[in-house]
Amino acid sequence: MALSFYHAAVQALCLLICAPLIAGIVNKTKAFLQKRQGASIFQEYFDLWKWWRKPVIVTKYTSWVLP
Repeated sequence: MALSFYHAAVQALCLLICAPLIAGIVNKTKAFLQKRQGASIFQEYFDLWKWWRKPVIVTKYTSWVLP
């Protein structure tokens, strides 16, 4: 039982790590088929890194209602 949980956890971690890479490969392939250069296959990782570094800005007029 513990081994299957470990296997599922490793598989989920690999999926989260590889998902942006797969999206980058798909985008690069689509650009190639349209005779364009396209972004790097690692562009999704760069975008995630930029997004995570941005600070959260909350004004005094902002409510805490979640969308």
